[in-house]
Amino acid sequence: MLKTWVYLDPRSDSKRLTLARKSLAQQLDPYNPEERAKIDDHILEFLRMWVPFYNRNVLNKELARSSFSWEAIRWWEAAKVYIADERRAHHDESLYSESEAFAKAMQKYEPPLSRADVKDFLAEEKTLETEKPYTFTQSAHAKKNAASI
Repeated sequence: MLKTWVYLDPRSDSKRLTLARKSLAQQLDPYNPEERAKIDDHILEFLRMWVPFYNRNVLNKELARSSFSWEAIRWWEAAKVYIADERRAHHDESLYSESEAFAKAMQKYEPPLSRADVKDFLAEEKTLETEKPYTFTQSAHAKKNAASI
């Protein structure tokens, strides 16, 4: 169980997921149904990835709740309209059903969110800073060694 946690948990703050969080927040606030097909749902998929581990007791329930309940609940609430549109468009009410069940399970540990709470959450996510691309610069020692070759 610990190996699974150690392997999966660092991904939650990766550059790719930070960009996905920011992108989805921008796309959901305000949500435009005409842009539904362009929605970047990587963060929803990342959260969905945890559900089978949680349901099969591979992850400690308390550890999973303390690590992912906040995000799962807020992303579920923020994406409800988009998910409803996806379900209608694909004629499939089971889309995101695992995520819905997980968010509902986590919701029992927190007070219900207001629309203002969700709006504030999306506003914060939209301002996420992403790391600047890494630029290689040689140290003074490396430059000196390179010059002597």
